[in-house]
Amino acid sequence: MTVCVGLLNNRHPAVSVKLGHYTPVFRLNLILLLIAVTASAVYVFTSNLLVARRYVLNLRKSELSQLNAKLTAEDRDNRSEDLGALLYFAQNYGLVEAKDTDFILEKDGLAIFDQ
Repeated sequence: MTVCVGLLNNRHPAVSVKLGHYTPVFRLNLILLLIAVTASAVYVFTSNLLVARRYVLNLRKSELSQLNAKLTAEDRDNRSEDLGALLYFAQNYGLVEAKDTDFILEKDGLAIFDQ
């Protein structure tokens, strides 16, 4: 495509510029510009993705620590109730408390209290 630029009633001839013809330096600069834009876009999207993943991971860790604290508190509250239920179970089934034992020997899958 050829474009003619000139003024009417001017003694200078019109200047013609071909827009379809680019110099190798212009092409190199255009390629380098495209590479720079693409690299910066990849950098922005990748860093955003990494920050989002780190945020989600920290959120999950905080939820896990809150649940652990809640379960620990519930465990402390239920521990006394469990001991009471265990004592009731042992008394109902006639289990005997082992007192003054030195050690337990295991023979044929049975525990023997040696006194």
